Amino acid sequence: MKKVVKASLLVVFLLTLAGCLLKPTSTPVKKLSATATITKVEETGIDALKISYKITNTGDLKIDYYQIYFTGKLADGSTISDWTNGLDVLPGNTHADITYFDTGGNDVKEVAITTIFLRNHDYNREVTINPTPQWVPVPYNAGE
Repeated sequence: MKKVVKASLLVVFLLTLAGCLLKPTSTPVKKLSATATITKVEETGIDALKISYKITNTGDLKIDYYQIYFTGKLADGSTISDWTNGLDVLPGNTHADITYFDTGGNDVKEVAITTIFLRNHDYNREVTINPTPQWVPVPYNAGE
């Protein structure tokens, strides 16, 4: 009987020790996120607006691919949309670029970023961000 008790205590001790040593560690989830802002809007003579923008990687993962969707408000209150894309923005970095927003000959009064789509291939992650639109007039220059 003593041997059974000693064996039972030994098994309980070993299981307890194994449980302490084999506790799973939680790894923080890496975040895929960004902000984007319009820095300048210029009218062109080709039925397009030249939009300067910047995107900042505010997450922990590299942005391998992004799309930024712009919405323009017309004088009658209706809207039109266009988008641009880009590659490779490292965590903590900001990338500045320009794109041409096709107006289709319409008179766009204001423009805003309405959706940001991000993709990271290493972690097979995709995120869609719908920021609160920050409408800017046409033309616009944040530096002035």
